Amino acid sequence: MRKIWCIVLLLAAISGVKAQKIVSVSGEYTFYAPSTMSLQAAKDEAVLQTKLHVLAEQFGTMVSATTTVIVQNSEGKDARSRSDVSTLATNEVKGEWIEDTKAPQQTILYDEKMPNTTIIHTKVWGKAREIIGAKADLDIRLLKETHKEATADVFKNEQGFYLYFQSPVTGYVAVYLLDTDEDMAYCLLPAADSKAGSVKVESNKEYIFFDGDPEYMFTTERSVIYNHLSVVFSPNEFYKANDTQGKDDNYTLPRELPLKQFQQWLVRCKSHDPQLQEQRLPVKIVK
Repeated sequence: MRKIWCIVLLLAAISGVKAQKIVSVSGEYTFYAPSTMSLQAAKDEAVLQTKLHVLAEQFGTMVSATTTVIVQNSEGKDARSRSDVSTLATNEVKGEWIEDTKAPQQTILYDEKMPNTTIIHTKVWGKAREIIGAKADLDIRLLKETHKEATADVFKNEQGFYLYFQSPVTGYVAVYLLDTDEDMAYCLLPAADSKAGSVKVESNKEYIFFDGDPEYMFTTERSVIYNHLSVVFSPNEFYKANDTQGKDDNYTLPRELPLKQFQQWLVRCKSHDPQLQEQRLPVKIVK
């Protein structure tokens, strides 16, 4: 009898996962970026915040969370305005963004009363799904040295980098470098010579990936570029995107595929595995 009851509970849990339907969503939001953020970083954050607020309106939040902007003006010749921005976090909303169905539209505004603030109004359209159960709480950090305190998001040309990773559950991980200038995604993990579809990681174990001489480095021929590191994780085994090996006479290049194909692969993975998650780490590379 106990065995039958366990089977019934398992079937109920499976049904709950399948009940997470993907729906069309859209919305708009105004993000107030402080002057300390670059324009590109502010635009990226504006898109993220708009999507999070659309998800919050559609599915609700885990906790009571609002976005507020407090502007403080000082008197006198050296007067300055300062804006303090409180934003939604990804783990506060009860939904996840699956894919864009239309490219985000952004309008940049300025207000004389807020001279140190860039105002970005964003509209988004996409597909999303309600999150029924909590996903693994991952600790992921982009590093400039091989210890987890060396967190960084700005790197110089030909500077090596490393990735700190820890998960509370055993699972599988893959890492990609997303280059929007070249419209390419480069698979950094698993390594180019690996036959594995993803890398297995043990629960509660600290990992420092790319711990070579260094194994990877950021490069640019421009004065500054902005990329993202995409970290994909699931407690269920999955396989990396179908990519090809780059060629260079002097270096072993990571495997690569067009950014559009990477996005399509990621959408398929998310659609079939509600526990799969992606975290993107922004990186600024200067010459």
